[in-house]
Amino acid sequence: MARELYVFDQPERFVAGTVGQPGERQFFLQARDGRRLVSVALEKQQVLLLAERLDALLDQVLRRSGGDVAIPAVAPAGVEDTEPLDTPISEEFEVGSLAFGWNEETQLVIVETHARYLRELRLGDPVAIRTRIVAFDRRRIHLEHTLLRGEDASCVINVLAL
Repeated sequence: MARELYVFDQPERFVAGTVGQPGERQFFLQARDGRRLVSVALEKQQVLLLAERLDALLDQVLRRSGGDVAIPAVAPAGVEDTEPLDTPISEEFEVGSLAFGWNEETQLVIVETHARYLRELRLGDPVAIRTRIVAFDRRRIHLEHTLLRGEDASCVINVLAL
């Protein structure tokens, strides 16, 4: 089971956007760093939750730090990105779930998870969870959690914490 991991430490652009007419729109998140561009599809509700939760996370970080962290109360003038999505839009995958966190050391928002469900489980099925460290260094760790029924994988969750 090969997995692709996309890491953007400090992307030049990270934006949500749409393609298509109202009522038929597809929603995407894009990250760009130099010539590298990654686009992932998601639902409209996920975009709304992303914006709300990032705002709440940054508010919480600011409160907990007592104002020591450099997070502006409102976006500075001139940083609003209203440009269309970069092309070509090549969907890498459809987002299953997103989660966020704050790294005190780097002062960056940093956690992403993606779950793949491979087969259904029934209530009462005996299961086990296997966790594997895929990679790590001083700034990040990539974990893979596999939900097993016997020797068969039912769900695989990759977590990248920076």
